[in-house]
Amino acid sequence: MYRKPSLMIWVCCFLLFSSQAQSILITDRWPDDQNTITGSFQDNINQVFFWEEDYHEDNLIPYPSPDGYAVVNAPGDPGCPAGTEACYFDKILTLEGETGVWEFQAGVFNTSPFDWSDYHLEFYDPLFQQPLDNALLDVQNVIFSVVEVMPNAVWLSGGTQFTGHHNLITVTSDLDPFGGWDRLEFARSQRHLNRPPSPY
Repeated sequence: MYRKPSLMIWVCCFLLFSSQAQSILITDRWPDDQNTITGSFQDNINQVFFWEEDYHEDNLIPYPSPDGYAVVNAPGDPGCPAGTEACYFDKILTLEGETGVWEFQAGVFNTSPFDWSDYHLEFYDPLFQQPLDNALLDVQNVIFSVVEVMPNAVWLSGGTQFTGHHNLITVTSDLDPFGGWDRLEFARSQRHLNRPPSPY
């Protein structure tokens, strides 16, 4: 005999699916350049936000580093407006009310023509004007053996991410220090810089 599902079953299903609703959003600041965010996923139970990115930029700009250059889109290139200083692979994470300790995992695929000697993440306010102290608790990755954590940046070095290779970078951060912000408007911004090995 067929029985209609009880109200309790519908409530349980609603709670199960609503608990996995994605409330953290990731946006590419320069969506028309060669770098793309190919997907994202949020695990609310374990407080993990993951995204996959394809770093396809093929332009070098002078950068104050031992190598002297970084792989960054330049003004006038496709997707980088004229008058911009440089179009880094900027991503905006909108927190949408999340609190506590979260893992942010970036799957970084190097499809640029360069092998990378290091990888930088820098954290700014939503307008990319003020450095942001991110309350970073831990940083892990697969390729680079040296991890330098600064108040608003992480520098990874001591290895080579070859073109065509993938790296998983995990940044653990406490979101509670951002409690004074309007979380519906606040965005935590990341700026990625990649330096090719010398000589270039």
